Amino acid sequence: LARLGAQSLFWVVLLRETNRSQLVSGCTTMEPMRGPGARPQRKRKAVDYAAVNEGVEKVGLASRWIPHLERTKDEFLDGAALGVARLATGSDLNDAWARKTDLRTPAIIESTEGLGMTLPEPHFMVRDVAKVIGEEKPVQVMRSRDQTNLDHWSLGDWSRYYDAPRRQEVLNVISLEFSRTALAGQVVSPEFVRKRDWIDTAWPANLRAQGHWPQVQYYCLMSTAGCYTDFHVDFGGTAVWYHVFRGQKVFYLIKPTPENLKAYEAWICDAKQDSTFFPDTIGGPTECARVEINAGQTFFIPSGWLHAVLTPVDSLVFGGNFLPGLATVDLQLAVRDIEKRTHVKKEYTFPLFVPCLFFGLATALVRLKTTAAAAQLDTLVALTTREDNKDVDVSTTPAPLTAREHRGLAALIEACGAWAADEAACDDRERPFLTLAAEAAGCTSTTELVEAAREALAAVPEPKPKFTIKLQRGADDEAAPAPPPKVVFSPAASYGGARPGYVFMTGSKGLGYYMEGTEAPPAPAAAPPPPVPEEAPVRYRAGPAWDRMAPAPAPLDEDDAEFELAAAEERKRAAPRPRKAPKPAAVPKPAPRPSQWAKAPGHTVAKKGTGTAKGRLLAKLGKKRR
Repeated sequence: LARLGAQSLFWVVLLRETNRSQLVSGCTTMEPMRGPGARPQRKRKAVDYAAVNEGVEKVGLASRWIPHLERTKDEFLDGAALGVARLATGSDLNDAWARKTDLRTPAIIESTEGLGMTLPEPHFMVRDVAKVIGEEKPVQVMRSRDQTNLDHWSLGDWSRYYDAPRRQEVLNVISLEFSRTALAGQVVSPEFVRKRDWIDTAWPANLRAQGHWPQVQYYCLMSTAGCYTDFHVDFGGTAVWYHVFRGQKVFYLIKPTPENLKAYEAWICDAKQDSTFFPDTIGGPTECARVEINAGQTFFIPSGWLHAVLTPVDSLVFGGNFLPGLATVDLQLAVRDIEKRTHVKKEYTFPLFVPCLFFGLATALVRLKTTAAAAQLDTLVALTTREDNKDVDVSTTPAPLTAREHRGLAALIEACGAWAADEAACDDRERPFLTLAAEAAGCTSTTELVEAAREALAAVPEPKPKFTIKLQRGADDEAAPAPPPKVVFSPAASYGGARPGYVFMTGSKGLGYYMEGTEAPPAPAAAPPPPVPEEAPVRYRAGPAWDRMAPAPAPLDEDDAEFELAAAEERKRAAPRPRKAPKPAAVPKPAPRPSQWAKAPGHTVAKKGTGTAKGRLLAKLGKKRR
């Protein structure tokens, strides 16, 4: 029995360590995955990973789409073509920009200056994340190859994997929420986000002190090179702030139009989702923008934008989700409806979504009441002329609703009314928060809160659009009234009418009346002399110096140059080929002079000096004589 127990313990430890090193692939228990870049989890086709390891079947999002993205890199739109703004500093991300764009435009902030954001020291690494938070803290690790989660990982295990010289698989951590850890003291979101997030501005502080609030504001994303997250929408249609502390990220963005959201819903419900590139379902890469976010840059992703994320190099990112206010409520409600229709599990949705929107409605009701009171005060100040009312300060009055915020508040009121009447909209854990939201606005129930907000909104007229519509008169309409007669300007009439004996003219003292005969009318301005035509240069002789003096010919267009070249080649082929001149007859060589040493023809004599000393001597004497 002792040996059997020891063997069982050995196999348990072996299986746990094997799962950590990813030597065995299998179905794992899915845990909640939230945060920027997290995809909604749904039922997927079962994959035989043992067959994959043996090369029987090739699957995996990263192995399929990363090469495709690299091949089609130039086919995607630039960020500016899709409206992505580039701001130099955080000071440009202000209230005026928010009201101008209604928080529906992505923005890249080049510098952290003016953002009001707190970050760790520049030498902060992944191993430091494990030390600050604790190496024993469990962490959810996602395998990039098939977008599945791995169990039994701690931050210490992840830190050792991240710093290892060789990695067996490409893994990703995108759901480490650290708002209740020691790292929260070193990372603070941008001030622009904190001023608009309903979790900070609408959620009661006493509930936050008790530990009850949507914990989605601070995430640490640690990705290795080659990670890829497929197209998705952040849960609840929330907006995202995203600061690349180290490394680089590549985003592929798609606008949240009704057509694109409908295509996205059909795509995530398709059984062939993993083998279908989502931009191909809406028109191809020309409907998608490619945006690179480098180290030190901050990225703002508005509500509802569909995006995929590619990690070219090892990266460390800090980010978070937030509800930006009334201007984007319609997109948040649309994304929640998609989550409902596609049966996304509750643990993968935005936590406490309905209570957070009820607290946002209570804050909007207080804003409407304050705006109405301020409007009445402005009216009283304008109608009275008393001196003591000139010093009334109305600078603390909240800004009036924009047209987009007015429509968003109307949609929020209707949604909250439906949730208040539907018992199944919230579970027993969320229902008490709705009553607290009603009490925060001075109401006794959620129904009273909805009715009060509806009455307050009805008292506020919808802002006029920024454009005007010009109506055209039809054939059956009455004729337009005649325009008033045009008044011709008369200088004399403007100076009090004509004066007898005087002439209205420009004289020595300027424009005015002068007695007749005392001032001569101004002489007409002399016409400017005609321009002297430029004489063409005369070529006296050819040469390099003259070529430099001659004016350069006008540059030809590319089409004209190609036409001239083709015409010259055609003329060259059509011209008759010149015949070559016949070679002159060869001049006969003169006959050689007869030598005195030559022998008579037909007489054969042996060559001198062939074999005897005397002959050789005579030959030498003959050469000298010659």
